Amino acid sequence: MANPVTLGQVYVFSVLFLDSQNTPINATSVTIDLFYYVPAPAGPKTYLVQAQPMNPVTPPEAGRFVYPYLVSRADLRGVLLHAEMRGTDPLTSAALLATEDIETVVNGSTTTCSGLVARFIP
Repeated sequence: MANPVTLGQVYVFSVLFLDSQNTPINATSVTIDLFYYVPAPAGPKTYLVQAQPMNPVTPPEAGRFVYPYLVSRADLRGVLLHAEMRGTDPLTSAALLATEDIETVVNGSTTTCSGLVARFIP
């Protein structure tokens, strides 16, 4: 399920690279690609951000990187955005990949909701 982000707000993409023992990896060359498909869901990729460097978090935490993105374009309303965050393991030179999806919304209401409401009955 995609995380919602309100148009006009900053969404902070965050990634923590781990090895097979769940130990943080101080990845190198960490970048992010942010894109959507036109037409959705299988058309060609339209990039909003491509191969942009991600920043280590402050205060420093091994393996964790962030990238703030201002979702400001009105034409992105209701669009499912895809992020691919890549890095390299400095010990093995293995490629690392993490993904995240966000859905752009207006005033916090999602467009993929089918109108169902959960109610708890005592």
